[in-house]
Amino acid sequence: RGGAPFRAWRLASTELANTITNTGTKETSMEAHAPGQPTSRYEDLTVERIDPDPQNRKVAIDSEFVASIREHGVLEPILVVPHPDNDQRYLIVAGERRWRAARKAGLATIPAVVRLDMDEKARVEAQVSENLHRSNLAPCEEGTQLTRLVTLGHDVKSLAAAVGRSQGHVRTRLKLVELPRGAQKLIDSGDWSIDEGLTVFKLLDHPDQLAEIIERQPHNVGHAVQRTQDQITYDARHAEL
Repeated sequence: RGGAPFRAWRLASTELANTITNTGTKETSMEAHAPGQPTSRYEDLTVERIDPDPQNRKVAIDSEFVASIREHGVLEPILVVPHPDNDQRYLIVAGERRWRAARKAGLATIPAVVRLDMDEKARVEAQVSENLHRSNLAPCEEGTQLTRLVTLGHDVKSLAAAVGRSQGHVRTRLKLVELPRGAQKLIDSGDWSIDEGLTVFKLLDHPDQLAEIIERQPHNVGHAVQRTQDQITYDARHAEL
């Protein structure tokens, strides 16, 4: 599984490990003094100087997690980069859930690894890789994450290799995110299956009829779509008369 997103995340993970174990200096790198390797520093950052990435997936935090952070602190550093628009602030690459919990718990600082060389492409790849590792990722959420990599130039073949899935799996997830948000919510909540989501995709060029099915949520989605298609065909034929 040697795709770019996973390489980027392994890079970040190794950097975290090296930073934590290298207590002799704040400045670290994946391989000490290796030319061309990314550099970083480890430090406790002021919580209020850190911003979440607005393009990244938002993860809910529960009260138990907040209580644990309040009692034990943040044990695993978050990963950040200098903010591209404000040199006094930092942007989260990975660990937003821990940061949000730390804020709610009232912590003043949070341990962080600051990557100094991570461009936007590497940052997005690391974020998507972290999100794709989550066991509770719903189908359309997965498609949204994969779409972020498509915008960076990845194709279906490279995505499939990167995430260890078939090309058909990747195509399906990418297709689902073309549906209206209402349909995506029904799929991600489990009210509709992925196959039902693909079925209503047939009505994508008929937004009014598709919106009606989404609103009505028929028990038999396939039957409802077929009846709607028949009605569309019937109306079109009679319009020509």
